[in-house]
Amino acid sequence: MASSCDPAIGAAAATTTAGLGAHELQAAFQQVTRLPAHHLSRQEQQQTDGDTISPLPPAVIRSSGNGGPGGRNIIHGLMGSGETVRNTITAFAAARSNSNTIVTCKAPRNLNEIKEDEVGDDGILADIQPPRPKQTSPFLTKLPPEVLQAIIRRCRFADIVNLRKTCKTLHLLASPREMRILHGSHQFRQLLRCHCRVCLTHNEDRRKLLKTGGPGYPLSNKCIDCALKEEDPRVKVGRKVELANFSSVWVCRWCGRPVAEHPAVSSEQFHRRCYSRYNRALGIFFILGWLQFCFGIIGGALAWRYFRWDRLVFGPTVTNFLLLWIVLGLVIFRGNRVRTYNIAFCLELVILGLWIAPVYHVSKLVRDDLDTGVVPVAKSTWAALVIFGLNMFFRFMNVVGNFILLFRPDLTRRRRPAVSLWKRGLYKIACLFIFFTYPQSLESKVQ
Repeated sequence: MASSCDPAIGAAAATTTAGLGAHELQAAFQQVTRLPAHHLSRQEQQQTDGDTISPLPPAVIRSSGNGGPGGRNIIHGLMGSGETVRNTITAFAAARSNSNTIVTCKAPRNLNEIKEDEVGDDGILADIQPPRPKQTSPFLTKLPPEVLQAIIRRCRFADIVNLRKTCKTLHLLASPREMRILHGSHQFRQLLRCHCRVCLTHNEDRRKLLKTGGPGYPLSNKCIDCALKEEDPRVKVGRKVELANFSSVWVCRWCGRPVAEHPAVSSEQFHRRCYSRYNRALGIFFILGWLQFCFGIIGGALAWRYFRWDRLVFGPTVTNFLLLWIVLGLVIFRGNRVRTYNIAFCLELVILGLWIAPVYHVSKLVRDDLDTGVVPVAKSTWAALVIFGLNMFFRFMNVVGNFILLFRPDLTRRRRPAVSLWKRGLYKIACLFIFFTYPQSLESKVQ
């Protein structure tokens, strides 16, 4: 059992552990005071010449024997004694002790530094244990170099870059020269080809990396995300791009990303999931197209049946009925090679303008009947107003959609990572009008 204390506290603790009584402690102290002069050092002789060493006070002895709080006075008395006195008392107590207590002394402390919990029940300082060092987790640099090399070899380049920023040791251990030696020259070049030069993203099969020559080779390839953020001109709808694995793929017409994996079965220019979404958009477009055509026919029939003699209703409605067939033929036969959006825009704008007069005249009739209240509004009048209004709404949507198509927008920008939220919202609104008007524009071969 080992403890650490200053000399005075260690002597008192040893005296206590030896089991000395009060009378034995007094005898030891008197024996020390009667030491010959040749047993004292020169400095202690000078101290004893001027001062007389008095025995321990009886009150102190009584308090120490009883283990009361007065036992602390013994420590005070020993702290004031000379070094030879304290050492002799320690040796005397150790000779009579049967215990194996070992006291290791450190630099002496001031009496004011002694805490209450360091004093035992008998008033003597308890055995003071040295402060234990704080347990800290082992550092990464404490591992053997072989283990560190095995860890670094399995790290990605992005992690290695962050690792080199931690300390100088790891900065040198993960240097490009050490990495080349660790992996080998050929394998290291292969690893560089599998990483993006911008974000250091790793792709083992290199299907998500675009082949890029120029400076920095073999670390010259670029991932698809970084190419989209930088608006690489090679990534454009209707073109093929060359990947880092030396394969050429199309750019998806729905999302604008190269079709590197999961292509559609019936179209290599779409991802499988994108092609299913495109087919749903086409289905909704055909349903809405037939509704427009049916509403146009119903509007012409109502004008022919109930408003034949009203020129503000019958003439424009019949004209719109004829133009409707022209627009339908244009949508069906124009295909995906010729852009006829300008012609369709002009026709839809004319149809929209022609519907203004019938809607205004019928709504005026309804208002007059409601104001007089003599004759209720006929059901045919209500039906004509609803059908004319729906035709006007559909024409308005087609006008806006064809107007947007005149500028040949790149709708795939709505899915690019670098686009802000408000621009993404504008692109989605534009997609709504275009998919309502003519979603086949995605398949147009003219870019």
